[in-house]
Amino acid sequence: MSLRAFRIPYVMILIFIAFFPEFILGKEISILPAYISGEVPPVLGSRREAGFELSRLSRHYLKRNFFTEITDPKLIENYLNETDWNEEADLKDQDLYSYCTEWDSHFVVQDQIDFGNPILVKTVIFNCKNQSRQTIQSKLISNFILAYEKHNDKSFRFLPPRYYEKKNKIAPNYEISLFIDIHSSYAYYKKDVLKSLSSLYDQDGLYLGVTLVKKDKTVNIPPTKEHSEIKKLMEETGWQGNNQTESVVSALQGLKSKVTSGKKESRKIFLLLSSSVKDKSGSIIMALNDLRHMEIEPVILIPNHSDLSTIRELQRIGKASNSRVVGITEYQKIGTSEGYEYLYLNQFNVYSSVEELQLPFNWNQYQGKKYDASLVRAAVDVITPYNLYLAYEKISDKRVLEKEEIKTDLEYILRTESNSDQSEKDRFQTVLLESKGEAIWIQLPYDVAVTKGKEYLIQTTFVLDPLSTWGVKNAPVETNLLKVNSTYPKTLMVKPSQAKKFLDTNKIREFNGYIQGTVSVIKKK
Repeated sequence: MSLRAFRIPYVMILIFIAFFPEFILGKEISILPAYISGEVPPVLGSRREAGFELSRLSRHYLKRNFFTEITDPKLIENYLNETDWNEEADLKDQDLYSYCTEWDSHFVVQDQIDFGNPILVKTVIFNCKNQSRQTIQSKLISNFILAYEKHNDKSFRFLPPRYYEKKNKIAPNYEISLFIDIHSSYAYYKKDVLKSLSSLYDQDGLYLGVTLVKKDKTVNIPPTKEHSEIKKLMEETGWQGNNQTESVVSALQGLKSKVTSGKKESRKIFLLLSSSVKDKSGSIIMALNDLRHMEIEPVILIPNHSDLSTIRELQRIGKASNSRVVGITEYQKIGTSEGYEYLYLNQFNVYSSVEELQLPFNWNQYQGKKYDASLVRAAVDVITPYNLYLAYEKISDKRVLEKEEIKTDLEYILRTESNSDQSEKDRFQTVLLESKGEAIWIQLPYDVAVTKGKEYLIQTTFVLDPLSTWGVKNAPVETNLLKVNSTYPKTLMVKPSQAKKFLDTNKIREFNGYIQGTVSVIKKK
């Protein structure tokens, strides 16, 4: 819930492990329903329901705050229900030991709570190995939930604690530049470039730069944290005409004097080059090598609006300059007499699939039908997204009866390649979760699979955020998607509007709890 202080110095933990290995190396900790006395708060239900609920609460904090194995709560609850668990029984050592053998546990734990004034709690920890018990007790004076977590921490301090990396660090500086050799055949890409840039504008720590070569004139905005001028330039510039080779080379060589000072986590430049580079490829390679020596990583984008010789030359330039080469993919759904198919065009190669492939495309590992560039070249001199279906008719002997609009992965490439220096845990996806008449944006780790329209139970840490609709946001690295039928403490279930109230009322900065709802929107960053 709150950032926990460093309880035991690292050296002390090592000494403890050396002398008492059974505490650390135990197979499992099994938590029994709590023994309840006094007047049970109505929110906890009956005495029996309260006992099970408080065991789930204890299990939640034990699993969240310590490194240990915990017996599956459903296994425990099903067994106790089958054996007619008596919530009024005062368990003896032989009773606790019987649970040790049933679940192959190292420890069996039960809380004993007296709802008096003040509330008293005792935690009995039974060591299955030497058949001894230890009792830890506390008075729960402040908020019950917070005090219960504090008591749980005190009871299991012999376990190695978990620590959570906080995300309130200063954003690192990094640099991204675009170099575009404007050609009328590339006008199709403008909307995707604008879309990808819109996701980059105003990001903390981002130095964004643009160089446009249009009709032999160069417009350059050096990398800067202020992006409004770039946005205006990109929106107003038309993508018509073409350039002489000397203009492109001169603009590329001039970038050496436009490099910003100061330490950057990474520097990248994305280059969209046309057929003009073929005449001066040696000069292009030298210019790219100069940028690499300045610790700027060139990424050459291979378009599909070029003849095969241009594509091959761009690939050679990339290899000779040790630049990353990323092929843009265009794709289209078509209908033939045999049914629907999806066509994909990447660096003059054509791929077909009866199912739509998911981003990112990995053509090196594609196991489906591939028509090599040499075969495609025999069918058409230059293949583009616009004549893709015609080329497919020739190389497959199928008649295309209908076709849908052409799509491209350029926006996805620019967005993901721009973030590729961040570790996977620093990237996230955002989903809109609709919960009990309210909706909140939840950030999830980037690699977590989530489906639109599906209901989820989410465990997460809420932190204050004055800019958010409900005044809170969640920590993506402390967020887990659970099945809706999972066993969890209902006392930690909140609506978006309740999370901030809980934080404000108890004057705390964060709170780990649960929220349940249906995902209606998914955005990946």
